[in-house]
Amino acid sequence: MSTSTARPLRIPPTEEIVPRRRDSRTNALLWGFTEHVQWAILQGKRDENFDLTLNKIVAEVRTLLWTRKPGQPRTR
Repeated sequence: MSTSTARPLRIPPTEEIVPRRRDSRTNALLWGFTEHVQWAILQGKRDENFDLTLNKIVAEVRTLLWTRKPGQPRTR
């Protein structure tokens, strides 16, 4: 009789960045979204994936902040 120990399935941790903007007076959520950071074994690749995700967030926030509605005055 052979005894073999099965290794448990290792699922990588989910890494995500969740920026949110709340109203300072009412604490109401104005906007928020979740970006997942691609998992990697090597530290250098993890850092690269984090940077890519952060760049995506910056682009989305810029779109939120600098998109004007028709008739809205320009700021700055």
